Amino acid sequence: MSAYKNLEIYQSAFNLAIKVYRMNIMLPVNALLNQGNRLRWASLLIKDLIAEAYTGIKSEKEVVRNLTLAETSTEEVIKLLKKIRANNENLKQLPELIKSYKSLKRNISAHIHKIQDDKNTYVLPFPDSMVMEVA
Repeated sequence: MSAYKNLEIYQSAFNLAIKVYRMNIMLPVNALLNQGNRLRWASLLIKDLIAEAYTGIKSEKEVVRNLTLAETSTEEVIKLLKKIRANNENLKQLPELIKSYKSLKRNISAHIHKIQDDKNTYVLPFPDSMVMEVA
């Protein structure tokens, strides 16, 4: 099942993971070994958690759990990018990456809320046009 590949949040996480990997190559050796490794793993984990949420038969609770973990990993990536930016001002793509990850975090959060709101919405068995008024 590849329904997750059509999700905007998955596509965004996938593209951002590639950008992080390419940016990571430009880091100085000490930053690459310290924060770079964690940054790569955390950025890849986001897309993996989104994919895992939508593969196989999962309950709504499991989907929300995986998406919440993806949202938490997004926050970790943002913190790591800020830490790297503080030590390496010459990397010009960092502010744009931070902005993109903040946007991804908002989108994941909105996706979680949409799932939870859909659960709380009642579905009427008949459309309003079929309901007859009794006089």
